[in-house]
Amino acid sequence: MYYFWRSLWYLGLMRNIVVVLAAALLDYCLYLDDDTPFIVIGYIKPGLQTLDISVFQKFHDQWASLLLDGLVIALIGLLEGLAIAKSFSKKNNYEINNSKRWSRWDM
Repeated sequence: MYYFWRSLWYLGLMRNIVVVLAAALLDYCLYLDDDTPFIVIGYIKPGLQTLDISVFQKFHDQWASLLLDGLVIALIGLLEGLAIAKSFSKKNNYEINNSKRWSRWDM
């Protein structure tokens, strides 16, 4: 019974790669006559994209939303780090003061 639970634990650790390999195997098995069952990206034009002013105009229109998204991702990363530090501190019997961590980031 021990080996069964241990193998389930290892399978749980490898769940991401198991899903990727199962999807790749399913895609390989369903591939028939150059007709792919799953289109991930679509058609990509060969060669380099031509450089014109519209590329910069699109970026200029979207910079505010990209900046906001970047700030949200940074905040989520900071909170994730704090949560990991708290869990390690509980496991190893020491104390983490989150207010000091926030003051270090000037928040």
